[in-house]
Amino acid sequence: MVIKALQKCRKVNSLSFFSSLWHEWHARFGAYGSVAAVGLVAAFAMSLLVDQKELLRRHIVQESSQISWVVFLKGHADKGYLEEVIRSLPGIRDIRFTSKEEALESVQQDEVLSQSLTLTGRNPFPESFAVRWDPFFLREDVLRHATQKMETQDGVDHIGYDKPRVERLSLLQQVLYRLELALLSILWVTGFLIVVLAGRVLFFLRTPLRFGRVLVSVSFGVFGGLLGVFLSQRFVSPCSLKNLWAGAAAGLLLALLEEAFHES
Repeated sequence: MVIKALQKCRKVNSLSFFSSLWHEWHARFGAYGSVAAVGLVAAFAMSLLVDQKELLRRHIVQESSQISWVVFLKGHADKGYLEEVIRSLPGIRDIRFTSKEEALESVQQDEVLSQSLTLTGRNPFPESFAVRWDPFFLREDVLRHATQKMETQDGVDHIGYDKPRVERLSLLQQVLYRLELALLSILWVTGFLIVVLAGRVLFFLRTPLRFGRVLVSVSFGVFGGLLGVFLSQRFVSPCSLKNLWAGAAAGLLLALLEEAFHES
């Protein structure tokens, strides 16, 4: 009998809880529709920003892998010593030594250039080190400093790299860093506001906290965020459900704002 009474009481409490949620939603449909709209916009914007950041990062990695910083050597160069000096530079990803014969063979594979080589009658290409850098270090200021350092070494003839391409890559990296900073700022500001408002709601309200209103706001924020995430699929490559947090956070923030300041 006691178990049946507890089950009946639990059922009644559940029905009353959902009934209160239904009345809360029905009475404030416009407000919660606005919450859903804010969640949709927040999740949609976050999906676009995250996707653009990922595309930009992949492009920078691919572009940096195709840019070589080439150290051309003189005939008497100590290749082992110079390789150690190059490896001591920060940001070096890999080094590939190219002999005179390898350089000549690669040029001979081009029909136009191979015809011009027949007139020389000799191998005009020097030995060289082709250096690839980590994307973070592939910047004009870093390469300029490394070039000045290496050109003072005995046995180095000159150093060449595609300066306009490096400058364009540096601009892209600045955009990427600013985009990452913007995303982190949004994340930290949102988290800070949630913590501050939750503390005010839990400890400094004169009336009891209306959990039903908070729950409905968060639910509508999640619903709007879900729509925003799937809507962004038309504009971005992946459909990232991880960006759904933006909709949930928007709903929670609006609910906490209302609870925290409805008495003011």
